[in-house]
Amino acid sequence: KFIIGLLAMLLPLLSMAQSPVKPLTIGDLVPDISPALIINYTKPTAQLSDFKEKLVILDFWSTWCAPCIKSLPEFQQLQKKFENKVQFLLSTTEEEKKIAKFLKLKNIELPSFVEEKELSKYFPHNSVPHEVWIKKGKVVAITYSNNVTAENIQKILTGEETNLPEKKYDPDYDITKPLLTEYNGGAGNDLLYHSIITRYLDGIGGGGVMTDSLDRFKIRAINASVPRLYQTAARQHDLSFTMDNRLLIETKEKEKFIHTEQPQYNPSIRSDFYSYELILPTINKEKAGTYMMEDINRYFGAVYHIKGSIERRRILCWVLRKKADLIIHTKKSIAKITDKEGYQIWENQPFDAFFYALAFLHRKQPHPFVNKTGIKGNVDIFLPLNLKDVPALQSNLAKYHLQLVLEESEINMLVIKNIH
Repeated sequence: KFIIGLLAMLLPLLSMAQSPVKPLTIGDLVPDISPALIINYTKPTAQLSDFKEKLVILDFWSTWCAPCIKSLPEFQQLQKKFENKVQFLLSTTEEEKKIAKFLKLKNIELPSFVEEKELSKYFPHNSVPHEVWIKKGKVVAITYSNNVTAENIQKILTGEETNLPEKKYDPDYDITKPLLTEYNGGAGNDLLYHSIITRYLDGIGGGGVMTDSLDRFKIRAINASVPRLYQTAARQHDLSFTMDNRLLIETKEKEKFIHTEQPQYNPSIRSDFYSYELILPTINKEKAGTYMMEDINRYFGAVYHIKGSIERRRILCWVLRKKADLIIHTKKSIAKITDKEGYQIWENQPFDAFFYALAFLHRKQPHPFVNKTGIKGNVDIFLPLNLKDVPALQSNLAKYHLQLVLEESEINMLVIKNIH
């Protein structure tokens, strides 16, 4: 019974001893924290309450921190200026002998807590220097070192409004995790610029280009093959690069990048598919394709020893030319496109747009389409949606005095090749 009674009395005390320290913030009263080892002081240990008659500026610092070292002589001068009203107290986790030698070398006479553990629990921080201002036992400010000036000290002493910016502490920040992942270090609206490449991602889809409400331009490609990522980058310069016949793969392991028989989610090949995202300010929108190409070249250059680029190549193409005077110049006042029995009726539409649509319909042809008609302006014309073989297409185009011929032509091609 005696043992049980003793345990009953001890359990609350043990619970209190093991309870986590509540970090202090502006406005909180500072408890009487356990004595800490101190150098450059009249006694070997000290508590913050020993200096309660003065404005205490507690400076968390380290010998490897350049801004910390730069501030030390400035703080020493301020200490002399406000000698009877202010007390600067340095605090570091580093060992006593090292700090004593360091401060002596730098001619710094300010007291410094050393091998410190408790103060950091009450005033947690992710970086140094870190300044805590304590007046009459209460935290009145938590700032950066450059906010510690004679002017601000005087205002705190006289009770004037200071509007000092608070140096924040995020307890959930994990340096081992990527920024903003699961709110690590901030939220999504804090992101200004980034690019990422990931492995195959389960359970999501979609992609494309967009501008969001924060005026950021985005390119996103989800679970795409390596060639598709290169095409996504190149299409930011010219939409024609979305067509497979504008792509040349000249790599040793070509089969690794082209999977036509198995779905990408198949476990045996999903390691060959990737997701990519680029976010940048809209002002840089025109450079997005270039940035994406550079990103994927850096990664796939290291992983597969390949590189993608847009090159001028002389290859066989289906070239569209005029045979005679055109009969397709528009006579319509209203611009529209309507579907009818396997055709699209284009009325008062740009010829360049018609040609792109024609080339896109035949993007699986082994030879790319090239426009050498010289036609400008809007036209009235039928676009055949169901003519998949070239002879039938040639016959249809002939009605408009247009000729589709196979010949060599020098055009821009997206080329993926090995780095030598």
